[in-house]
Amino acid sequence: SSSTAEVRFEDAASAQNAANMLNGSILGGAALTVTLDGNSPDMTKVNVANVPAGIEWQKIKDHFRQCGNVCFVQINGSSPGRVGGKGQWKPMQQMQAQAQMQAQMDMMMKMMMMSKGACKGVGFGGQAKGGQAKGGQAKGGLTGEVRYESPMGAQAAAMTLNGTPLRGSPITVGVDGASKDLVKVWVTGIPFGTTWQELKEHMAWCGPVAFCNCK
Repeated sequence: SSSTAEVRFEDAASAQNAANMLNGSILGGAALTVTLDGNSPDMTKVNVANVPAGIEWQKIKDHFRQCGNVCFVQINGSSPGRVGGKGQWKPMQQMQAQAQMQAQMDMMMKMMMMSKGACKGVGFGGQAKGGQAKGGQAKGGLTGEVRYESPMGAQAAAMTLNGTPLRGSPITVGVDGASKDLVKVWVTGIPFGTTWQELKEHMAWCGPVAFCNCK
């Protein structure tokens, strides 16, 4: 016997890749049927049919992660303890986001404790716009624009990277409130001579960076 499953990705492109690449792929000796869910508002969900009986959700996640970051897996008729039903998707997503953000914050705090004075000025990002540095930042520094693949990455950056040292100088990080998808942050107080690659590497601690520029 077989069952069906639901898999959600962090972005629509990954879901499309899964439907194209994994439809007909073999898992547990069975050929899966993978289709995009046309009712998914953000097009990040795929429906999976012909899932072998007894397969664990971790196996499904491992199989699908080759197409992108998997943030949710649900096997229909799964055992207690699994999240089931469409109504439970949102709190599950929030819990996963909170857990990931907390882990990122813990990691950043450990890193900052190893740098002199790095813990000063750490907090939630303000509304840093147009290169207007705040909080005693050096005037005339570079301004950076960073876009993450998800709003979670941008929020984590504003929470954990605001006030952290880049090339020995603390930077100001704030989510761009005018960003429709809330994936964009402004970075001010960037020391002259900093390359976009250096900025990207610094900001990537909070999640995959889709775009980075500083000038």
